[in-house]
Amino acid sequence: MNSKVLQTLEKGYIRLDWSEYINRVHLTTEHLYTIVEMINNFKSNRGAKELIIFRFQGIPAYVMIKREEYSKILLWIKDEYIRREEYEGCGIIMNLLSHINKKNVRPKRNMESLETGRESNA
Repeated sequence: MNSKVLQTLEKGYIRLDWSEYINRVHLTTEHLYTIVEMINNFKSNRGAKELIIFRFQGIPAYVMIKREEYSKILLWIKDEYIRREEYEGCGIIMNLLSHINKKNVRPKRNMESLETGRESNA
């Protein structure tokens, strides 16, 4: 879930960072797959700055991940998949990581083209 949606649904919730709480809970392989699917669905949505990856039962505490940390959690999940011998999931994550990393790389323009206002043919 996008954190913007949560703001309209519930007031007074607690926002928790994923890296501090991910090792404190037992996540099944199905839970991990769901997190990967959520990131896949929101990877191109620029309006989603944070995703809620899970909620603690009984209290309004939500574990969230920021857009900039998608790669970090995907690598963590990949390591979990390897530990659990779920190798098919590793391939899905590697494809998703290549898509995310490709979007984060911007082509550099050389300084000459910036100074003269035209592209060089070099």
